[in-house]
Amino acid sequence: VVSRGALKTFSLDFDNAFTVVREYEAPNQLNTITHWFVPNVGLAQLSSREFFFGITRNETWELTAYRVL
Repeated sequence: VVSRGALKTFSLDFDNAFTVVREYEAPNQLNTITHWFVPNVGLAQLSSREFFFGITRNETWELTAYRVL
């Protein structure tokens, strides 16, 4: 966990998100994946940045709705 605080996605706002960052590299490869977890909700956002043999990929996934039972 690298931080804890507010998270704003396209459709939702959270006050208490935990940010977890995973980075790894290998020859001709560099990846950074950032996860934002919210208590009693789960994964709220994921950001993936990948460089692999000159090809770059950037993705962001966001939670658009949820229901607490």
